[in-house]
Amino acid sequence: MNPPIIESESAEEEALLEAAKLMLIAARTAPKTGGIDDISTLIVHGEEKDAIATKNGRNSRRAKIGRF
Repeated sequence: MNPPIIESESAEEEALLEAAKLMLIAARTAPKTGGIDDISTLIVHGEEKDAIATKNGRNSRRAKIGRF
């Protein structure tokens, strides 16, 4: 049984993960060239996401491509 009170931080994280899951389904079910399903999807969050974002920032500064 779920608790009767849901703090905003946990609700926001749950909602973001749910939206990300729906985006994966949309990508999977979208029409593809030739009808071939050759995409890979995943969701990264938490510390691993932060590490990837930090590395991307370093790489973009090194390549002088700015923020994206």
